[in-house]
Amino acid sequence: MIDIHSHILPEIDDGPATLADALLMAELAVAGGNSAIFATPHLATRQDLEKAPCLTGHIARLQDALADAGIPLRLLPGMEVYPDEFVVEAAAAGYPITLGHGGKYLLLETPPIRFPLGFEHLIYGLELQGITVILAHPERSAAVQDTPQVLEPFVQRGVLLQTNAGSLLGRQGPRAEETARRLLALHWVQFVASDAHSPRRRRPGLAPVMRRLTDLVGQDMAAALVKRNGQCIIDGRSIDSAPLAYQAARKGWRLFGWFARACRS
Repeated sequence: MIDIHSHILPEIDDGPATLADALLMAELAVAGGNSAIFATPHLATRQDLEKAPCLTGHIARLQDALADAGIPLRLLPGMEVYPDEFVVEAAAAGYPITLGHGGKYLLLETPPIRFPLGFEHLIYGLELQGITVILAHPERSAAVQDTPQVLEPFVQRGVLLQTNAGSLLGRQGPRAEETARRLLALHWVQFVASDAHSPRRRRPGLAPVMRRLTDLVGQDMAAALVKRNGQCIIDGRSIDSAPLAYQAARKGWRLFGWFARACRS
């Protein structure tokens, strides 16, 4: 399995505090069925851009430590990017902020409270550069929990979604779990990732969520969410799911509307 969202690099923002903890996270990832994991530290400000060119070195050092420890886990570069106008400028300037440094997919943090003015314009600016946006854990956003339809314009234009394994397992609250399930039912989700931060809290490893995913969307779709679509990122291939997602969404909103009316009557 391939985990596209993790904070596994030691001594960087809110990831593991030590190399020992990072190695333990890697062991847990392998035990949880992972063969590869993207290291995605936060990119929140213009000042954080200084971290981007250094990321390759951090990953190489941890990869060497994994080899020395006999842990068979492939590390790949990336960043979890905060939605701000400087992101478009940074991508245009060639900063290595996309997943795998391939210039094709960018992991964008979903606004936690509400979608700010200009959010759609930001996505459009990235699209003009040939970058596909992946929204990280939208099920944790209050705006999406209150009104999942807020995502529909973005899904229509090809924005992809990544939900957290912990959300689907009920570890990030009932609202996050309910919203993640709803987004899966609408066929809007293309990735399930750990968003791991330590060997103790929000641990890596996707095997625990596979049974839940298989029950919710079937074995084939579950495999796409935790492996095939991640491999597409590594290979630089397209993930063309927007038309299917849109058709499923229209049907889904009708079903949810009928259910809500039935509950009120």
